[in-house]
Amino acid sequence: MIGLSSNIFNIFNDIVFKVDSLFQHNFSFKDIPILLPVRFTLLLFILEKVFPFQWFDSSEKVELPISLFTTNPFFSEKNYKFLFFTDNTNCSAVKDGKYFDVIHDYFALVYEDKSVIIQHSNNKNLREPRFFKNVYYNDYIDYKVQDIAKTKVLYDKDEKSITKFCKELQYLFPQILKNEVEIIKKRLEKFAVTIPIYYNEYIRLYDKLKPSVVFLTEAIDGHKLDRLLPAKEMSIPVCEFQHGLISLYHFSYNYSQSVIENKNLAKFFPDYILTFGDFWNTQMRNLSKVRTIGNPHIFEKRKTLKKENSDLSRKKILVLSQWTVTDRFVKITEELSRELSQSDYQIIFRPHPNEISSKNRYKHLEALENVSLQENGDVLDHLYDSEIIICYYSTSIFESLAFNKVPLILDDIWSKLYIPNDIGIRFSNIQELIEIIKNHDESKFTVDVSKYWESNWKNNYIDFLKNELQIVL
Repeated sequence: MIGLSSNIFNIFNDIVFKVDSLFQHNFSFKDIPILLPVRFTLLLFILEKVFPFQWFDSSEKVELPISLFTTNPFFSEKNYKFLFFTDNTNCSAVKDGKYFDVIHDYFALVYEDKSVIIQHSNNKNLREPRFFKNVYYNDYIDYKVQDIAKTKVLYDKDEKSITKFCKELQYLFPQILKNEVEIIKKRLEKFAVTIPIYYNEYIRLYDKLKPSVVFLTEAIDGHKLDRLLPAKEMSIPVCEFQHGLISLYHFSYNYSQSVIENKNLAKFFPDYILTFGDFWNTQMRNLSKVRTIGNPHIFEKRKTLKKENSDLSRKKILVLSQWTVTDRFVKITEELSRELSQSDYQIIFRPHPNEISSKNRYKHLEALENVSLQENGDVLDHLYDSEIIICYYSTSIFESLAFNKVPLILDDIWSKLYIPNDIGIRFSNIQELIEIIKNHDESKFTVDVSKYWESNWKNNYIDFLKNELQIVL
């Protein structure tokens, strides 16, 4: 492992530069760069060798709910101007007893009758009932495509291109393991077979729904090419709402200069990234335009939240875990439980959504008397109600600022890459953390959050639709 004294920022940029040199290889279908569908995974494989982290287990098996098929979006009987694609994990809040998507529902409700949400079930775990009424699932499309793909074969041209790509990959990065190259190869082969089928399905869907704009998440890193490319083909603007942390060293949002200068690649990127606040606009380098819209959820919650009065005698410590360091945060929680008085402190362990399928790593924490697990619910409720926030790198660090909280950040390579030095208080071991906790005084801390969180989200959204996209409302 490269020491903290090394120039980690240059190391990171050098790796991204070398990976992005692989953009020269293309699939036969639409000249899609072979790198794009696997860039995120490939960079994880490489960076893990340099800056080690922990992988999560996503192998949980779940039975298929019948509603995945009865809510097929092709059953819609009307057109919608505003089409939102989202994921079940964004439905992390509850409103009037129904699941609420904290990224998209506010915007969809602005023009409710003209908006439709097509949701992915996320490992077939449905969060129902949904607050927003016009919701369909695109799992039906996934199953249809996979079924059709069984009858298709990989074209010789694509097979040769993938083989050449993998050979060059191994040459550039000899540290990549053989099984990791095989994972990349299989994903590319599957993508080459399925992308033309997905393309046709989404062309059909857009032709049926007639959207004026398509909103996606995680499209900036090549994960949503199946629905991005058909929209671009039909001259439908594609936008991506910010849904999490963005930093100059978050490789999903940052590409090398050679990519940015290649305007022929713009068709593989969203037209716009719509951010929470002006700060985030400075944290990315890619081929999408950037516009500040705002984050409605954080401001709506600030209007309604009231501090719980269940146990004023004990300070609440919120431990926000991260899937790359589960074991480290479990250890921190165990040691805090042992070292801090149960009469003075209550500890809440909140796993990242990607950690929940690996519950065996942290479920034993429930046995500790002063520790509770909170896997679900709105994290803003816990941020507001806790006196002490312990975290690593996540949007929650910046969300805590909106509630005048001082985040205590585990100091290592990844938090250095992702979180600016002037944010929060850093700790590197449990002794430092306990000392900080015992002397904690959040009343001394104030920060101007407007650069992170734009409040005028509704007017900004309407103005963007009307004046930037020229949509008749």
